[in-house]
Amino acid sequence: MTRVLKLGGRLLDEPALLAELAAWIAALPEAERPVLVHGGGDGIAALQAALGHEAHKIDGLRVTPPQAMPAVEMALSGDANKRLVRALLAGGVEALGLSGIDRGLLRCTPRIHPDGDLGRVGEIVHVRAEVLRETLAAGVVPVISPVSLGLDGEAYNVNADDAAAAVAAALDTELVLLTDVPGVLVEGGVMSTLRTAEVERLIDIRVIRGGMVPKVRAALRTAERGIPTRITDLASLRTPGAGTLIAPLPSQRAAARRSGSDREAGTGMGTTPASAADPSAASTAPSKSTTPSAPPPPPTPPIPPTPTLRIPPSSPSPSPIPIPHPDPVPAMTTTPDAAALIALDGEYVLQNYGRPPLVFTHGDGAWLFDTEGRRFLDFHAGIAVAALGHADPELAAVLAEQAGRLTHVSNLHYTEPYIRLAAQLCEHSFADRVFFTNAGGEAVEGALKFARKRVRATWDAGGASDTAVPFAKTGLVAFERAFHGRSAGALSLTHKAAYREPFAPLLPGIVFTPFNDLAAAEAAIGPDTGAVFVEPVQGEGGYHPATPEFMAGLRSLCDEHGALLVLDEIQCGMGRTGDLWAYERYGITPDILCVAKPLANGLPIGAILMTQHVADAIVPGDHGSTFAGGPLVCRAAEHVFGRVAQPAFLAEVQRKGELLVEALHAMESDHLVDVRGSGLMIGAELDAPIAPLVAAMRERGVLTLGAGTHTLRLCPPLIVSDDQIRHFVDTLAACLAEGVLGDGAAE
Repeated sequence: MTRVLKLGGRLLDEPALLAELAAWIAALPEAERPVLVHGGGDGIAALQAALGHEAHKIDGLRVTPPQAMPAVEMALSGDANKRLVRALLAGGVEALGLSGIDRGLLRCTPRIHPDGDLGRVGEIVHVRAEVLRETLAAGVVPVISPVSLGLDGEAYNVNADDAAAAVAAALDTELVLLTDVPGVLVEGGVMSTLRTAEVERLIDIRVIRGGMVPKVRAALRTAERGIPTRITDLASLRTPGAGTLIAPLPSQRAAARRSGSDREAGTGMGTTPASAADPSAASTAPSKSTTPSAPPPPPTPPIPPTPTLRIPPSSPSPSPIPIPHPDPVPAMTTTPDAAALIALDGEYVLQNYGRPPLVFTHGDGAWLFDTEGRRFLDFHAGIAVAALGHADPELAAVLAEQAGRLTHVSNLHYTEPYIRLAAQLCEHSFADRVFFTNAGGEAVEGALKFARKRVRATWDAGGASDTAVPFAKTGLVAFERAFHGRSAGALSLTHKAAYREPFAPLLPGIVFTPFNDLAAAEAAIGPDTGAVFVEPVQGEGGYHPATPEFMAGLRSLCDEHGALLVLDEIQCGMGRTGDLWAYERYGITPDILCVAKPLANGLPIGAILMTQHVADAIVPGDHGSTFAGGPLVCRAAEHVFGRVAQPAFLAEVQRKGELLVEALHAMESDHLVDVRGSGLMIGAELDAPIAPLVAAMRERGVLTLGAGTHTLRLCPPLIVSDDQIRHFVDTLAACLAEGVLGDGAAE
C-alpha cells in the first residue's frame, strides 16, 4: 500500500541519509512505494538571508511576504526538490519532481493566523489525486515541493506537513512525518499515541514546541479526515509501530469512507468538490465524459491489533491501528452535587462498602477527577484492574466501534472476539483451552468444578467406581492469608475468618497451611487431595510472593499425589509483576490458571486457562455463563492483552517497579518495615496500621489502599510515569514525616 512520507529535518541536507532513504524505497515492492513531500528548512532561511529578506515564524509557520516568494520557490522547487530527486535516481528509484503548482496539483487559499499576518502562506483546499495515481501507476515516485497555486492565480508557500496531510487524505492512505526525532518526546521517552484532548495543553506548557507544533497539528487535521499519521525518524521507519501515532476515531474513518467519492473526484479533502471551490478547476480536471475516472484507492487492509502475536488476521471490524482519545465529552451545564449523590446512595444502594466522600467523574491515564474538579493520582488502579489507566484512547475507540457493531448474542453462537482472545491467551501461556467468565470469583468457582470433574474422571477411569469405595479424592489445600473471592466456593478457599465465618458452613474438606512453608504443604497434600489452590503473589494477604522452592515443591507434590495445581493470578497475572504470567518466573506450569482483573481494563471478564488434560473431562452442559465471552468485553480484552503482552511493555513494567522500590528505600523512613513484590505489584509494610496514612494521602491527592492492616498495596496503572511514581513516594514521605502514623508500632 502506498504511503505519504513527509521529509523534514536533516534529511535533505545529509547525502548519507538521502542515500539510506533511497535504498529503503528501492527495496519496497513497486505497489508500496511512497509519495514524498518535502520542506526546505534551512535552505529557505539561508536564501532569504542572502536576498536580504527578514525570516521569522509564527507558531512554527514561516512568514512569507510576497517579495520573498521567489526565494521560497527557488529553495523548495529549484534546490531541495532536485537534490532529493537526484538522490533517488542514484539509488535506483524512478522519481519525478513536482511543484504543487505543476498541473494544478495543490490549490490553496490564503492562510489566516490569529497571531499575525503570514503573508503568502496558503491553506490547501484541493489536491488533484489523479495526477499522483497516474505517476505511481507508471512506477514513478512523485516528489512534491510544497508550493501551491492560489485560487487567485498567485504562488503560495504551504507548510510541508499540511501539504503532506492533504495529499494523504486525497489518496486515502497513511501519512508518515519523518523528522530528526523518533516521535513526540515526553519525560525522556516517545509517546506511542498522542491523545487529541491533550494536544493543546501540551503545546501550552511547551512540551510540544517549535517545529513540532505544526507537525502535530497537521497530524490532527489528517486524523480528522480519517487518515492515520505517524511521527518518527528515518532510523525507526523499518520498525512497525515506532514513533508517535495520531489516528482517526471510528466515526472519522466512517466519515472518510462516506466522502470517498469526493476523493475519487480529486478533492482530496472530503469537503467541497474542486469545481465548486475553484472556478478554473473545470479546465484542469479531466472531464468525466471523455476521460475514465481513476479507480478508487484500495481500502486500508485491517491489521491485527497485536501484529507480533501468532493469531489469524481479524475481519475488518477491529480497528487496524491504535486510535487517539475521543474528543472530550461536552461539559455538563451543572456540576454534580457530591453530597446529594452520596445521600442517594445511602438511600437506595446496599451499604456493604465503606467509601470515602468522593464522587469521581472521569479519569485520564493515572489520574482521577472528582465532582469538585480535584485531581487524584490513582495508585491502586481500581484494585490492580486498570492496567492501561483511565480513559485510554485506544481502548475507548475499540469499545465505541465494537458497541456499534455487536454487544451480545449469548454462547449459543460463535463470535470473532472471544475466539481471537482465546487464541491469544493460549498462544502466550501453558494453556490449551480457555473458558470465559464474568469476574475473578466466577473463574475460581469454575476452576473448582473443572478440577473436581477432572479428578473424578481419572478416579472413575482407574476402576475405583467399580468397587464399593466411594469417590474420596475431594480434599482441597489452600494457604493462610489467601484470598480467592467472596462467592461460596471461592470464599471457602479464602483464609480470613472475618470473611468466612458469617457465611458458614462453606465447602468441606479444605485444609489451610502456612504460605511458603513447604513442609506444612507436604503434610497436608496426600492421596485424598484433589487440587491445590495458590496465589503466586498473595494479594489481600499482604503482597507476599511465593518462593521458588515453595512453588516447585507444590508442583512436585501435586504430580506425586495426582492432584491438580490451580494458580490464582487474578491480581498478580497479566503483566502486573513484570512478567506476562507470575508463574513464568518459577519455572513451572499449572494445570489450571484463573485470570481476571486487568484483562479488559475494567470491563467485567475473567478466564480459566487449562491444559487439554483438564479440558478433556468437560462435556457440553457441565458449565456455562450467560454473559461471559461477549463480543464487547472480549474485543476490549483482546486489545488490552495485545498491548500488555508486548515484551517492551513488560520490560517497562519491570523497570518502573524497580524505580518504585528504589525510591521507597531512599525515603529512609523508620516506619518502613519491608518492601516486597515485583513489577508494579509492591507491598510496603509499615510499623503501624495504615488507615490514617491512606486517609492523609487521599487528602493530598493520592489514592492508595491496604493489603492487610499494615501493608500499603502499590498497584498503579501499568502505564504510570516515572514522575508520577516519584510524586507518589514524595507524598508518602511527606505524610510519614508529618507524623501521620505517630510513633509507630501501634495496633
